Amino acid sequence: MTINERLQQILENLGYQAGNSVSPLLQERARTDPEQKQVYVHNLKPASGVVRLIPLGDIHLGLKSSRLDVFKRFLDYLLANDCYTICLGDQVENATRTSVGLGMYEEDFHLQDQLDAMALLLEPVAKAGKLLGIHEGNHEHRAAVAAGLHPMRILADRLQVPYLGYQGYHKFIVGKEIYHVFTAHNRGGGRTVAGKIKAAEDADQIAFCDVYITGHSHIIDHHYKPIFYIDDATNTLCCRLRHYVICGSFLSYWGSYAEMQLLPPAAIGAPEIIFSADKHLVQVIT
Repeated sequence: MTINERLQQILENLGYQAGNSVSPLLQERARTDPEQKQVYVHNLKPASGVVRLIPLGDIHLGLKSSRLDVFKRFLDYLLANDCYTICLGDQVENATRTSVGLGMYEEDFHLQDQLDAMALLLEPVAKAGKLLGIHEGNHEHRAAVAAGLHPMRILADRLQVPYLGYQGYHKFIVGKEIYHVFTAHNRGGGRTVAGKIKAAEDADQIAFCDVYITGHSHIIDHHYKPIFYIDDATNTLCCRLRHYVICGSFLSYWGSYAEMQLLPPAAIGAPEIIFSADKHLVQVIT
């Protein structure tokens, strides 16, 4: 049996009719994902002409070095202003005996209490309709590896907000403007700022969006790149900006794993992303 005949047999076993050419079938297979990821449409009506998004992640609640006081101030700001948030992962520490550093011995309290405390903190924001979703980070993923449990799915269900999993796709309708936004916890980018920025930029290999929002790196950064595209309505070449936003953390330095490993101090806090309602404009305050 030739390679083409074997490939045709495999395609027939997958439900494709015999006699169809292999190339178009493979092209269609590559173009279409049978399992669709949900797109969350947020129809936001700003009172001030803009919508403000403050993504929060890497709180590591339960860790001794977690700055709960700073995190609480951000939540209070969200409630007092016309702002929204998305949780980007590593909301809780979820240390295990095999974690890096001192693991569970660096925690003030453990997973169940961490979940209860985070639910209590986020509940007013969720009830106000300002929590647009919750991501899973690598720290929460430890529970999935150990026991098949996803703590952030449990938290999202408890708060009745979307569980975004590893990647989130959002359509922000802000007045007359539409913004496509990608969110994720992200992965490691090494010790250097350049490596962390490169890891954030890699998201544009997954999706075409206006804004890419990621965490994990414990730095606050914003930069943008122009991208050209052909406008089908006018047959002209146009330019659009892609924004990359890395969203900080809520960890102090001294006595932490970062100090032990000679890592640079983490940026405490989060950026503010501003979407304009009357023109296609994204601004970021870091």
